[in-house]
Amino acid sequence: YFGEASGLVNSAGNPAGGLFATATATMGMFTTSVYVLSMSGFGPIADNAGGIVEMSGQSESVRDITDRLDAVGNVTKANTKGYSVGSASLACFLLFSAFLDEIASFSKEKLEV
Repeated sequence: YFGEASGLVNSAGNPAGGLFATATATMGMFTTSVYVLSMSGFGPIADNAGGIVEMSGQSESVRDITDRLDAVGNVTKANTKGYSVGSASLACFLLFSAFLDEIASFSKEKLEV
């Protein structure tokens, strides 16, 4: 929808804003990536806390708490990895599209994928 609403059209008059919408969405993901990726630091901290509790001979109830924190850290790590892979995939798609546009402009031939 956002691409069509941009008003960008190709030479045939068809809406061509899909790439614009993808670029806008990618930039939106990158602007918040600092906050999302900073969450990935929680997992190792919680895991180290569990190791310290285990080595210091604390009671089992303390280890249960750190185990739950470790589980949360593993989930946040998985979420941040998915986020980084998704944003990088969109960026690669856009860079390849820009590359094809440049090749088409230099070769004066229409490239279709």
